[in-house]
Amino acid sequence: MDKLKKILVPIDGSSNSLRALSNAIFLAKMAGASITGIFVVHSESETDTFLEYLEPLSGLDEKGFVGKQLSEANVMMGEAIEECQKNNVIFNGIVAQGNPGVKIVKYSEDKDFDIIVIGITGKGRTSEVLLGSVSYDVTHKAKLPVMLVK
Repeated sequence: MDKLKKILVPIDGSSNSLRALSNAIFLAKMAGASITGIFVVHSESETDTFLEYLEPLSGLDEKGFVGKQLSEANVMMGEAIEECQKNNVIFNGIVAQGNPGVKIVKYSEDKDFDIIVIGITGKGRTSEVLLGSVSYDVTHKAKLPVMLVK
């Protein structure tokens, strides 16, 4: 890695994902990098649906997105945008559906990110486990550096 330019941050609204965003903002400011936040709506579907978050998303149930999770994505992306704007960091948002660990790794590889900054546990059922299942998958399957945040 020559220079840190693109940082991927999985966002699920957990306190650890918010700390991951905060750490990513710090790194981005130091390196002049941009941040992309990715919110993955858990689904059994493995289609490659990645939607750029430009404004609050609605009416996407026909694409398999679950309404409640879509509302959460809108809230989380809005908060992430505000935090990045306060810190003069460029932020892009992506909402995807499928297995979160798989989607995060695939997106990071497809878009040539330099690092993934991820909370050690998220909002999933395994939040009481030392290393959450999503962060475990990302750490073990990603081909790029992964920074775990507690």
